[in-house]
Amino acid sequence: SNKIIKSLPQYGGQLSYPNQQSLFYLLALGNCFAGKADKALDHINQMLESYQKNTLEELHHYARLLQLLIHYELDNYELLPYLIASVKRILPKQTLQSTHLLITRLNQLLGAANKKESQSIYYAWAEEINQKELSKHESRFYEYLDLQYWLKKKNSL
Repeated sequence: SNKIIKSLPQYGGQLSYPNQQSLFYLLALGNCFAGKADKALDHINQMLESYQKNTLEELHHYARLLQLLIHYELDNYELLPYLIASVKRILPKQTLQSTHLLITRLNQLLGAANKKESQSIYYAWAEEINQKELSKHESRFYEYLDLQYWLKKKNSL
């Protein structure tokens, strides 16, 4: 990923805006799920900083949700409530249940007293996704943001 990022300024003009945004998103997602949240933050910030209003709105929406996970991974617990409030303000009225669940569970994790309590929140979150078959009913969400994979990693810690 470092080679790709280093070559972006050189070849960035040759990539279309949607391709640049998609690349930043995928690099952020991959690094976040690989436990490299600091690198993920760099990529998601590059994406969000170069965002052109009214374009790629769906991808931008998921980038904002991924940004929440990245800041959680970085233990930015003081900043996260403000980011959550910001995301909540821009959510459309008809928001997926998985989005609401992500915000609710992150708020719960912020209030968790210890690792054991966090583990029970991860477990309950994964169970709720499975019980409500959210990955089936809201498959588009899980195509962009594979929370099941992330939660599986968190539950195995």
